[in-house]
Order: sequence, then C-alpha cells, then structure tokens
Amino acid sequence: MKQLHTSTRHFPRISLIAAFALLGGSGSGDDAIASVTTQGTEPNSSFIATTPAASVATSAPIRPTEAGSSLKYVKAEAATDTSTLGANGFNTAQAAVKYDGTVYAEANSGRDIAQPLAAATGSCTLNVSKTFGDACYAVAKATLASGASASYANTRAGYRGSITANCNAGVVTWSAPNCTYIARVPQATANAANAATTSVETRNSYKIGTYYFPGWKNNQLGNARPLPWESIKGYTDREPMLGWYAEDSPGIMTQQLKWMREYGVDYVVFDFLWSRNSQPLLTAGINAYMATSTRSNVEFAIMWANHTDYKFSLSQFRTLFRFWAKTYFLRSDYLKVDGKAVVHLFSADIFNKNAAAIGMTPAALMAVADQISKAEGQGGVSFIGGVGGGSQTFDYSSTSGYAGFSAYNFHSPASIALAPYRPTNVSRSYAELDLSYRNQWDWMLANSSGLFVIPMSSGWDKRPWGGSTDHLHDDSRATPAEFRAHLLAARQKMDEQPARSQRMGVICCWNEFGEGSFIEPTKVDRFQYLEQVRDVFGAN
Repeated sequence: MKQLHTSTRHFPRISLIAAFALLGGSGSGDDAIASVTTQGTEPNSSFIATTPAASVATSAPIRPTEAGSSLKYVKAEAATDTSTLGANGFNTAQAAVKYDGTVYAEANSGRDIAQPLAAATGSCTLNVSKTFGDACYAVAKATLASGASASYANTRAGYRGSITANCNAGVVTWSAPNCTYIARVPQATANAANAATTSVETRNSYKIGTYYFPGWKNNQLGNARPLPWESIKGYTDREPMLGWYAEDSPGIMTQQLKWMREYGVDYVVFDFLWSRNSQPLLTAGINAYMATSTRSNVEFAIMWANHTDYKFSLSQFRTLFRFWAKTYFLRSDYLKVDGKAVVHLFSADIFNKNAAAIGMTPAALMAVADQISKAEGQGGVSFIGGVGGGSQTFDYSSTSGYAGFSAYNFHSPASIALAPYRPTNVSRSYAELDLSYRNQWDWMLANSSGLFVIPMSSGWDKRPWGGSTDHLHDDSRATPAEFRAHLLAARQKMDEQPARSQRMGVICCWNEFGEGSFIEPTKVDRFQYLEQVRDVFGAN
C-alpha cells in the first residue's frame, strides 16, 4: 500500500487550449505530427515562456553524502549572483543545503577537474563533464591552445545556454554567462500544490505506471540503432545509474523493478513492436521481466507501437493477439482492468484507419481480440487508445469499442496565439508542455467516455537522436520541481474524477533517453525524478 508524503489543494482552473497536437515518440525518433483543433480561449499567460530570463545564479557543486539504495541527491538551496564566481567558475560563497529535512551549511570551492597539459606547452586538454550547480551542465572534450576558448551547449533540463572553457598558459577557467532559465513553474500554483492536503480515503488508492522503451540492447532485432547508446554517450548527464546497460543483462531488470516499487510505480508498460512478417521485435525488456524471479510486485502491460510503415491484415492481427494471449495475458501479474488484459495503443487513429482498410469497424476488430482472449479462458481485452483531444472526426464515445483513452506523449503548444509563430505546432519549454497536458486532461475528461488513464511526462529533448524539427522544442524537459508540479496537477484530476480515472496514471517514460523523457535514476540527477513520484503518489 502507498503512503503519501505530500498532498494537494485545488489548482487555479486553466482554460482549454485551442490547438492540440499528438506526436509519436516510441523511441524510433519519429516526428510525424497529427494536428487536431478545437475552440478555446487563451490560457493564463503566466505559463507562457517568451524571452529567457536573466542569467541564473549558480551554486556550489554539492555532492551526495549518503550511500545506499536510494542515493538521495543533495540539492543546493542557496546561491549568489554570477558576479561572485571565482576564477574556476564556481560560487565560493557558503551555500545552505537541505538534506533529509535538516539544513546544513557547506562551503565548496569547486575545484577544477580539467587536466592541463605540461605548462611548457601552454595548451589545455579537456575531457570533463562540467556542472554549475543545478543549472548548466555540459561535456567538454578538446585540446585548446593557450589564449583559446571553447563553448559547450548546456544539456540541463530547464535551462538554455552554454559553458565556456578558457585556456591560459595551461590553466583552465570556466564560466557560464549565458545559462538562463527557460521558464519557471507559476509560483502560485507551486505554493498551492505544496501546501495541499488529501483525504485519508484516497491516500492508498493511486495506481501509477510508466512506459518502458526496450531498445538498449545492442544489435536487437527491429532496432533502428544497432548500437543504441552510442549517440547518448555524448550526453553524460543521461548515463543511467546502472551504466550503459542492456536491459536483459543479469540483475538490470530486477533492480529497475525494485526501484519502481520503492518509489511508487505500480506497473510497467513495455513498448511492443510487431513486424510485417508477424515477428515480435525489441523484446529484450519484456523477456527480462518474464525471466526475473523477483518482480517486486510490479505488474506489466503492453503498449502496441502501431505507428508502423505497413497496414496489418486480419490474419496478422489474429496471430498477434494469439501470441499475446498465450504468452502474456494469462499471467496473474499482467495488468487488468475489470478482469480484462490492458493493451495500450500508441495511436488509436492509426488503428481505426487500419480497421477501415480491412473493411471493419474499430469496435468489430477489438471484438476479435476479445474473442481470442476468452477462447484461452481469459477475461478479454481492454483497449486503451492513445489519442489527443479536440478531433472533429475521432469517435470518443462508448460505442467506439475502446475501454478508455490515454497517450504516450503530447507535444502541442499552450495557446493558439502561439500557432502563427510555431509552424511545427510544438512546445518550446516544459511550462508550455505541462499546460498542454493539463488542457488535454480537461478536454478528454469532459468529452470522451470510459476510463481515462491520466498521461504524464517528464518532458522532451531529442537532441541525442538528431533533434526535433523545431530545435527549441527540445527545451521541453522538466526540472524536478516542474515535474513535481505536473504530477500534483495530475493527482488533482484523479481526485476530482475518481470514477473516470480510477485514479490511474501513466508516466512517459522510464527510459526514453534518446527523446529526453525519463525518470530512471542517472549518475547526475540520481533519484530526483523518482522522488517526485514517491512524494506525490506515495511509496509502496
């Protein structure tokens, strides 16, 4: 059972967005956008990010002081203006540090970790990951001549800018003059969320899942990237705490499931691809789940990544669902709603069009899957369609055949007022992305039928996989504080609509490192994102 660490008050109501866009993010790096439009009013302007703020204050680089399974990250609370930076680029003032409820004071001089060449040459060799407090972070690899400098792009969520290295007679100095906040969580919303309370009746009732991208094993059948970590390794802040793993390596899945359980994740939804010749693809993750003897009571389900380049036939559909029914649905640890096995669809719209292409309605095609499951002595299948709100052609009603709806990820801007300036129709900060999600929740709860599994996201930054068409869209990763506010807003919706949501939610994602959507612990951020999940929804 879960015990909540924090709770929620009502948020200020936010108007519906006037433009939605749903973008596929299965890990294959697709950027096709299907736009849907509805009427609405412009949202609270305090959520809109325009010009970046002035240079952010930087704090001393504080390191964790506790070992153990949780490895909680020690976060600096105090900082001073960048004008007080020392020669090595770090704040040398004393910083107040909050750790496990106790406030300490610590001075940190921020020793330079670059290794200069011999002083006789005057040049400097850089091979470091450089951090400025909780702000800018970059990887610097170069040899600089004396008097030369080089800048390295920030990869830290919530910030925009760069870190600059200067070489002078073999000595490296650092600065981050252009490191700026992209946007902040509205303070009124954050204050209301953090001060809120939740009734005893709802404390242990949330059921939270996370999507799992099973694409980190080398040379895996169906993976567009034979060596998937190679493009991520330049972003060292994304290195998992478990290292550059293969998900089916001994102990990896066992540890991931243990962390999920400890931090309040009840079920894991594996992305699942099915080839045109009826073969399962990218199965290392789900096979590892099946093989481990310790699953920590974390259930599992499938998200059919059906945004493929082919249309399936009825025969292929039957083969797929027979495989799932015989391999997964029969298990007691497979996620079920009302006794039926849950299958998430990446794109309900694509599914509906495929059904029409083979001369069937979506409901009739789903009934075929239901019959296959029942023929195996099971309870049937609950289809959860991935879809955005506001479409004039999509059937959101109870006759659609869907048991409910959710989404893998959304990418739309916060306001129709931004659309003329956004040809790609996507967010350019996490504040905008968060607002888009909140408005999607409102629209879907008001206009669709059946279960609505509240979709949540830690953000988007696809630079390791080539970047988004609109490169500013890759500024949409959340800071831990922004992610917390997002989760609190989702929890509020679950509490307001317990019948429609069944207090279920799903987070994108556990490990979409290529798309910048992940909550799995990393060597830099450690458990900060999982700690937000635990504090908002309760530990298990």
